[in-house]
Amino acid sequence: MTIKISSSILLLFILVFTACKKEIKEEPFVFNGTSFLEQVTEAINGNEASKKIFQGLHNFNVPLNSYNKILVDSILINNIRYFALLMENQNPIHNLFAIVDDELNVLLKDESLNGYLNLDFKKSGSRIFAVITEDFISKASIKLRRISYYSLEQHNSELTFRQFTNINTDEKEAEQIITGISDTAIVTNIFFTRPKDERSLKDVFNYNAGLQRYLSNKNLFDSLIIREIRAIKTFSNKNLITDTTKKY
Repeated sequence: MTIKISSSILLLFILVFTACKKEIKEEPFVFNGTSFLEQVTEAINGNEASKKIFQGLHNFNVPLNSYNKILVDSILINNIRYFALLMENQNPIHNLFAIVDDELNVLLKDESLNGYLNLDFKKSGSRIFAVITEDFISKASIKLRRISYYSLEQHNSELTFRQFTNINTDEKEAEQIITGISDTAIVTNIFFTRPKDERSLKDVFNYNAGLQRYLSNKNLFDSLIIREIRAIKTFSNKNLITDTTKKY
């Protein structure tokens, strides 16, 4: 009788142990948009393991509640998924746009973004672009919009085009609209809405294969922006940052 009870107890113990073992079995880590965002959030919250994963990508040394936006999106190119990370902070010094592959290899990071940020993807000709729009204020009163096109290719990403597209001051408002994009050129039209001006200007940015950028000999709208900013002598206490785009 004692042997039967002991055997039953042993059998029960084995069953309980097996069930517990099944319960604590860990699922293998799967890298996707959700897990990427979770790891970034944990890194910002101070998790050392997560910070180590993203070492070299960004300094996660400001609180989570200082970020207006943290966004992860993805796109499939030649059966490989690439992930875009966009981080918008109250202080633009901590803004970040990055492209990584599905093994977390960093293809590009850009820490030169100002103000309110938006991300989109566009395809034109044979090229695929990640597009970032920035809305911000310079010298306390000049409202500006800037657009950046990053080419997306297999295992490679480049900043290929960056231009201001809108300026709004108390006296002046003008807009640069992209009217055509191809593998060889980007065409823009410039309109002046205040003071009202019926004329429009055209600019052409030809693709320079050596520099891997769309460039214009005239650069009409950026030249206008620079003149307007220089003409205003007041300064803003807002943090503005310069281009620090890095290729990997």
